[in-house]
Amino acid sequence: MPGHVGGTPHLTLRAILFLVWLVLGNDWLTRHMGVGLTGQLLPIAAALGILGTGFAGLEAATGEKLKEKWLGKIVEKLLKPRVLVGLYAALVVAMAGWSSVTILNDPANTVFEATLTSADSAGGAGVQQDNKGAPGNPVQFNHVWVGALGRPYRLVVKGYLPQMFEVYPIAGVALSPRKDLRLTPSVLLRPPFEALPAMTGGVRIVAWMEDTRGSNKRQILPADQMAGKQSILIGSEQPIPQAWLDKWRVDALAHRITNESLLAQLQDSWKQALVAAPLTPLEPGQVLRAVVCNPNRQTLAEARSLLSEDRFQDVAMQPATTTPYGNAHDVCQESHL
Repeated sequence: MPGHVGGTPHLTLRAILFLVWLVLGNDWLTRHMGVGLTGQLLPIAAALGILGTGFAGLEAATGEKLKEKWLGKIVEKLLKPRVLVGLYAALVVAMAGWSSVTILNDPANTVFEATLTSADSAGGAGVQQDNKGAPGNPVQFNHVWVGALGRPYRLVVKGYLPQMFEVYPIAGVALSPRKDLRLTPSVLLRPPFEALPAMTGGVRIVAWMEDTRGSNKRQILPADQMAGKQSILIGSEQPIPQAWLDKWRVDALAHRITNESLLAQLQDSWKQALVAAPLTPLEPGQVLRAVVCNPNRQTLAEARSLLSEDRFQDVAMQPATTTPYGNAHDVCQESHL
């Protein structure tokens, strides 16, 4: 009878079903749970092959049906039909319940910091992951509960705008920040040379986003954000590009600042930026406005800039008395927007 060994029916079919279950289970564990036998499958397969070859060799040498005596008994005890059914049922339940979210390392060797939060659980705590210890590896969120029909999640990767997406069982989500997420720009606000001396004792920085008509305002910095004789970096801290330093020198020379000592002081003031984390991420296409207010609530400088897709943007502020961007003095007089 095909597939029948002694008193053990369908031996070959049971063995194949078990091996299929093992491969599927291992793939699911490795991808979605962070564990598995990825490195051990080859030795296991080799051992099984050697075992099978050994049985065949011994059978040929002795003329005895060793598979029937030994392998058949093992299969009969361990791979009974109800056991196989139970194994597959457990695998189906697990695969339908848990999945994973992977942040691919693109570009290579990039350090990512990310937080994953369930979008349908109000006030739920997010899970944080990073690859600081191994920049060559992706960031992996394992044991992500999705249920049989999927579940919405919110992903925040440092330096990128938050992203909402549905995580489904089996497939999970794998994304490249470079390709699938939008950058949140950082902006360096450079006060004009004329305003810097008055900033020595400390000034208040007010920054907000407005729509293209200027009718709606949304404050993006804490009301008590203070700075000294320096520039203001809204966003994440990062090095000043050398090309910017060259551009600043040319700009200063264009404003007839030719004294080398004064040029060096000016560049130092702009390089020593106050890093201010925005209350909400900046987005390309938004209009950023900012003013510098002295302790007497007088406006020293202001800026208005349409944010681009660039990761780091340089915005030169202008003396308040020469800008056509509306009455910035009113902003300094107000306690809040």
